[in-house]
Amino acid sequence: MAQKARDSRLEKRSNRLKLKQGERHYKVLDSGVALCYRRTVGSYGTWSVRLVLVDGRYRLEALGTADDHAEANGSTVLSFGEAQERALNRQKELQRAGGVVKSPLTLAQAAENYLVWFRVHRKSVATTETAIKAHILPKWGESNIADLRTEQIRAWHTALASKPARKRTKLGARIAYREPPADDGAKRSRKSTANRILTIFKALLNKSYEDDLVASNEAWKKVKPFEDVDEPVVRFLKPEEAKRLLNACVADLRALVNGALATGARYSELAGATVGDYSPDSRSLFIRPSKSGKGRHVPLANEGNSHFTSQCIGKKGNDLIFTRADGSAWGKNYHV
Repeated sequence: MAQKARDSRLEKRSNRLKLKQGERHYKVLDSGVALCYRRTVGSYGTWSVRLVLVDGRYRLEALGTADDHAEANGSTVLSFGEAQERALNRQKELQRAGGVVKSPLTLAQAAENYLVWFRVHRKSVATTETAIKAHILPKWGESNIADLRTEQIRAWHTALASKPARKRTKLGARIAYREPPADDGAKRSRKSTANRILTIFKALLNKSYEDDLVASNEAWKKVKPFEDVDEPVVRFLKPEEAKRLLNACVADLRALVNGALATGARYSELAGATVGDYSPDSRSLFIRPSKSGKGRHVPLANEGNSHFTSQCIGKKGNDLIFTRADGSAWGKNYHV
């Protein structure tokens, strides 16, 4: 029998009585079976089981009355735990008769569902999708979520931290790797990367759990990220270093890098900045919402203000401040 599921809405009668009358509330117990609670007129609740049949249709069967106002007796009045046990027993009965489809949710299916949701509700889709395809699906794609174990996930997370970083390669080329992390800085960097991949991994699993597609989140909830690995190493360029950096850039990239030195903005933020974002009167540049979801105004010193003024001469408000030599926009990784 599958592990007893937890659900704060349904476990306690006090919480169940707060649910709206007439609505059905489901809790997935196992592949192909879900427990259903519904408050009826008079505030009495009922338990039923939803089963997936061989032909793909759903079947809803009554199990008994919920112990909302009377003590459970294991027969006609059932607690949350007793209702689960009866629902799973009914699943077994139909399985033996060949009447229930058991279709475990794989991690590949969960990832596909997560990315559909992610494209609508979040940013950085390309980064998330790349991490899933490169690091998660090769290891876990065919695994059933119900079969995941904490120790397996923890071992995978640890292995990610010791694995060499991938090199940037052309599309279709064989994947190449850098040298294994040797010094403390490199090891800390790999642990930080492993944490980011673990975050994506747990996020797509949690989405399946929140959508009631899997019964429990216990396997991955216990896996914790490495600690104290994301503190940034702050280092300011000396004037002579900044000058050498600019001299090493071609002309169009030099203008963009100079803008970065003046503002501290990210490459993508400056690549998308328009003339209208620059205010010569307030001597500031407005950085549009990006990773943090919030915009910000960056004040400019005299040298920085002069640079942005020169870059905006002759351009309209919706024109890009920084463009490549041929007038096209700076795209992702064009500066590499």
